[in-house]
Amino acid sequence: MSVISFLAQYQLDIMMVLSGICGATETATTTAADGTKTTVVTTEKAVETTDGSTGKVVSDESGKIVAVEAKVSETAAESAAKSGEAVTLPVTVTAAQSAENATAVEITVPKDAESVKVEIPVEDVKPGTVAIIVHEDGTEEIVKTSTTSGNGVVLALESGASVKVVDNTRTFNDVSGSEWYADNVTWAASREVMNGVSRNTFAPNADTNCAMVTQILYNLDSGKADGAIPTFTDVSANDWYADSVTWAVSNGVARGEGSSFGANDAVTREQLAVMLYNYADMKGYRTSDRGDMSRFADNGRTSSWATDAMAWAVGVGILNGSENADGSVSLNTQGNASRAQVTAMTERFCGKAAK
Repeated sequence: MSVISFLAQYQLDIMMVLSGICGATETATTTAADGTKTTVVTTEKAVETTDGSTGKVVSDESGKIVAVEAKVSETAAESAAKSGEAVTLPVTVTAAQSAENATAVEITVPKDAESVKVEIPVEDVKPGTVAIIVHEDGTEEIVKTSTTSGNGVVLALESGASVKVVDNTRTFNDVSGSEWYADNVTWAASREVMNGVSRNTFAPNADTNCAMVTQILYNLDSGKADGAIPTFTDVSANDWYADSVTWAVSNGVARGEGSSFGANDAVTREQLAVMLYNYADMKGYRTSDRGDMSRFADNGRTSSWATDAMAWAVGVGILNGSENADGSVSLNTQGNASRAQVTAMTERFCGKAAK
């Protein structure tokens, strides 16, 4: 075979791979000058959903996926914006054990869409399955606000993105899989939103203090502290929470009381709701929702300064209350929020309030 013939055949083969229009899959091969035949790739036929979104998966001869592409249609993006639901991409991936071994999903969204929530279907998805954005400069970043559904990983995109899906599950000796908060703890730890108190210990039932909450929201926002550290008597430059407190105060997420920030004070559920509400407002998320507070037995115990935030948290589903022995439901607004409860509320915040 001449060099020209070889190049022509190679070009034709690659075009067949890219087109993916002949049958369920399309296999392309190249033939070297010495007659050696090598399979290049197999492309699944491009799938198009009823709303016009498309997806395609490319595998090599061993069956390893080497490329995944998905495009969200304008119709799907508009529908998702109105309903608040995610657009399920017409591709399915397997979570890799490390980012180095993961194949990125190249996602295209309409240019005019402000923010599109998408769901990447994942085989055997787990609470510790995370989405990792690959930036144009090659750096990678876990999408901390991503959540998991029964079908895959859900995240919001403001433009096209290259996304890897990785199983980043972390386990702790004091968190049993049978506990109600097990999945919440796994979610928070795998996204590096909240760490354990040691490498193998999470302390789920311990109280959460103000410093911890500012650090959680700081982590969630991938924040950077700008400006001088606030002049609180209990916050110094050497404290592990100094940056997060500086960030929280400068962005109106928290403010402290007088000369003290209360860094080591236990956080109540209503205080946590206020900080989440302030953070949502800072991010430009919708904060107009209000739930029916009258249905809770302890409604009158909510502090006046926390009323709006608590009603918002109930309205969007961040707070649900707990059932009492007599069948009534209470919010326990002024009760301390345990570390396990904080992981649950933060995950609900990302799934229901963040966009």
